[in-house]
Amino acid sequence: MAMYAILFLWVLLFYFADAGVLKTRRGSREVSGRIVNGTEADMGQFPFLVSLRRTNERHFCSGTIIAKKWILTAAHCMKDPQSPFGDNLAPSAIVVVAGEIVLKNSNRSNQKNKVVKIVVHPEFSDETYANDIALLELEHSFMLKSVLVHKLTINREFVEPGTACRVAGWGYTNFTEKKLSPILLYVDVPLMNRSKCQELMFSESTLPQGLMCAGYLEGGRDACEGDSGGGLVCNGALSGIVSAGYECASPNLPGMYTDVKHFLPWIAKYVDEIPLLQEDDLNKETVHLGLVYRLYKIVRDAFFLIDGLLYLLTS
Repeated sequence: MAMYAILFLWVLLFYFADAGVLKTRRGSREVSGRIVNGTEADMGQFPFLVSLRRTNERHFCSGTIIAKKWILTAAHCMKDPQSPFGDNLAPSAIVVVAGEIVLKNSNRSNQKNKVVKIVVHPEFSDETYANDIALLELEHSFMLKSVLVHKLTINREFVEPGTACRVAGWGYTNFTEKKLSPILLYVDVPLMNRSKCQELMFSESTLPQGLMCAGYLEGGRDACEGDSGGGLVCNGALSGIVSAGYECASPNLPGMYTDVKHFLPWIAKYVDEIPLLQEDDLNKETVHLGLVYRLYKIVRDAFFLIDGLLYLLTS
């Protein structure tokens, strides 16, 4: 019996050591990879991120849970590509899927929801991408106490240029091939000084107020098409929305993101329960839930391994 206890402790130590390595690598503020051939996300790592899908289950954009019945996304995601007049999609054409990291594999813990109302910023421009922000009101409230589904705090503080921010999505893994990633990928990108971004984007965009940039001068790491609408997380809170860019991960062409704090008054007109960083640091709870889920997986796998070893020893 003592031998089994020692074996059990050894297995747990092995798993905890391995989990520590994963935590250091995945949670580092250093560059962790690219969405093009990038870093795969763990279950529960982005509980606030949702996949926006057509009724045929095809993913087309992402969004962020900011309240139990509200999703924040990009206005350009709401344009109906089939409409000759540039109309928006009908709410009934969208399915919101939370708690999932694999597009084509439904787990029993995911949550699906219908959209009952789409609120696109009235001054959105599909030419300049000014005011590229939209809200989706859901038919039912998400169960936000789940380890895999949670809302994200909105940051209303100034974020210093150079801050490493994180963005995730199922967008194109190769801009030329235009294929969605079957699994959620993420990348860390530095926030760029506005004047530097205006200098780089001079021939492409006027960078209207409410837009900001993130990316590397050398390129190579970026969000891409299909990632639109997803959140840019800086200092553990929602700071941006994937908006526009020219190609993906190209040198001297950073990605453009909607600056969420710029639109807080507009969001507050529709959403009563906006989680603001200074009022309710919900991200701490999100991190806590993610750690609980990771611990659950470690213990579960350890027991499975021990059960298998005991079977071999007694057979």
